[in-house]
Amino acid sequence: MAGTKWKHVADHVNERMRHLSIDQAELVRRSKLSTPTVAGIMNGTPRAEQPRAKGLWAICAALGWSQASIADILAGGKPTVAGAPSAGGVSQPGDDVVRRVERLEQQVVDVSTRTLGAIEWWTEEQRAVVEKMEVLTQRVAALEAPAVP
Repeated sequence: MAGTKWKHVADHVNERMRHLSIDQAELVRRSKLSTPTVAGIMNGTPRAEQPRAKGLWAICAALGWSQASIADILAGGKPTVAGAPSAGGVSQPGDDVVRRVERLEQQVVDVSTRTLGAIEWWTEEQRAVVEKMEVLTQRVAALEAPAVP
């Protein structure tokens, strides 16, 4: 699933680059990121599983997008040209901040869900270990018990 989301980012980045008539070298120059980092984003295969926000913001700025555009694409939305009206039709000073907070809230929910899942798994693993220990304890006790003639 994550790979598909980054392919969508790559499609939007490449489309925007065509619109701006810039190439990879120009995007590297504008974003001040390394060529491999930019190439990874352009190909939908970022070098890190979770690229740094600073780098994503640099790509957004270099493409003339609002700071949250790549995060919006990853969430299933579309990029927003910096200064363009929001979905409501009028650009508000806090639009980017509100979208970022909403995304952060969703990320907290996602992390919490994964954490609870891990805790449940760990609890089940511990329960299984305790059961095995009880069986082993019973076997050792049976071996240590004096033989009855």
